Amino acid sequence: MTFAIIRYLLMILIALITPGIINKTKAKCGGRKGASILQPAYDIIKLLRKSEVISSSTSLIFKLAPSITLASVLTAGMVAPIGGMKPILSFSGDFVFFAYILGIGRFFTIIGALDTASAFEGMGASREAAYSMFLEPAFFFIFGSLAMFTGVSSFSEINSVLSINNIAHTSCVPGFMDIINCWIHPSNNMVLFVCSMIVILITILVEASRMPFDDPETHLELTMIHEVMVLDNSGPDLAMIKYAAALKITVLASLITGLLIHNWISPALGLILYIIFITLTAIVIGVIESVTARIRLTHTPQYLIAASAFGITVFMIMIAGKII
Repeated sequence: MTFAIIRYLLMILIALITPGIINKTKAKCGGRKGASILQPAYDIIKLLRKSEVISSSTSLIFKLAPSITLASVLTAGMVAPIGGMKPILSFSGDFVFFAYILGIGRFFTIIGALDTASAFEGMGASREAAYSMFLEPAFFFIFGSLAMFTGVSSFSEINSVLSINNIAHTSCVPGFMDIINCWIHPSNNMVLFVCSMIVILITILVEASRMPFDDPETHLELTMIHEVMVLDNSGPDLAMIKYAAALKITVLASLITGLLIHNWISPALGLILYIIFITLTAIVIGVIESVTARIRLTHTPQYLIAASAFGITVFMIMIAGKII
């Protein structure tokens, strides 16, 4: 349990620099030097030291929403696999708990925006609810397929079964090439893993309000989604919202590392690989944001439905495999 807490604290610290890595990647792709990767952490600290301005039209819901949103992401992080090891919380069906604890945070973000009685924030809340409605089926199809593939239904058990299935393809003392062979071996069902990582990556882009689904740097209220929902937040509340968004990227990226890092790898190597994969995920997000344009709002549901199509495809493959 002690090591699980240490890994959890490491994830919390990595979340402070993940947005900085994304911004640095975007700057390099644009031929600029860019700010330090620690700049988002400095911004959060600066917001914590500022006072708040709260509208007189808001209620207790508006004041509680940022805290509950951050708490939901922190709780979801306790379930996410870190470095191939067992997380703080692990139980049968924890991927359902993971999805809905994030859903609670999203719900309070939405009603907190509606509580301001602002037409612009109401539009953002409506779009946020619609996006999550289109995206959640893809998440459940993918992890339902993983549960069907492995016969278990928790993140750590799925990782453990994948490790047991693949240890037979390695030497007694697994080396670097043995790890590579595990990732590419046909028994891993590459269709399942590739589709899983695509869906998780799309989930990160949508949940963290990143391009091409949302633009975290825009100031045009008619096209903003997440940013327009927090226009009335300031000071520590805004700091909690920004940190929750950064932490959500790291927590969801941990699901990708859970598919790639098996628990027979030593804890030290697992943590090193975890940091590398989180960094690579942030770089990939930065590259995506640099080479893609914002999708038109009317077309976004089509792309999210396509993510669900990936999940349905994988689910049908798993069902066909069971029948055959």
